[in-house]
Amino acid sequence: MNGSVYFDPNSVDSSESREVVEVGEHTAHICDISVKRDVVVRGKYLADIFSPVYRIANGNSKGLEIKDKGIFMFKKPGSDSNGLKDRKGGGNKGNKAFLESINKPVEELFESDRVIYKLPEISKEDALNKPVSIKVYQEEFTSKRDGNSYKVRKAMLIGSWGDGKELSDETTEDDDELPF
Repeated sequence: MNGSVYFDPNSVDSSESREVVEVGEHTAHICDISVKRDVVVRGKYLADIFSPVYRIANGNSKGLEIKDKGIFMFKKPGSDSNGLKDRKGGGNKGNKAFLESINKPVEELFESDRVIYKLPEISKEDALNKPVSIKVYQEEFTSKRDGNSYKVRKAMLIGSWGDGKELSDETTEDDDELPF
């Protein structure tokens, strides 16, 4: 059995229940972020998709984590893009809002008679431990694979958490509850 992987259904503790984040608005800290690069969206646009994971900072869901539905950074496709179209920045409203929420500077440029914003790349270091406000909602979908209906909880960024404090690498959300 060495080196093999098994599952024993008799070993599962049926009293274990999976906790889920309550639906509604929450304050949270970004505890992780993943990125999918060069994703073709709707068969015609090129984007990087950033997916922050939020750790709830207070209330009944304190300490639980939930993943964002995804923040899209639409990019201008290269000349070898096989017909992909340029969104000309129109799809990057959520990306700009995310950058502002984590206090990442956005460059303001003047082009003809309008203002446009140059959006910088998002790094994990830019986002980790930042205080934000999120909305958790429940989404229902039908699986194409088995035809069953499922409900999942997802989060979306609302904005910055006004008086929230950024966590340091050594800080935890429970530091304010220590007796000293």
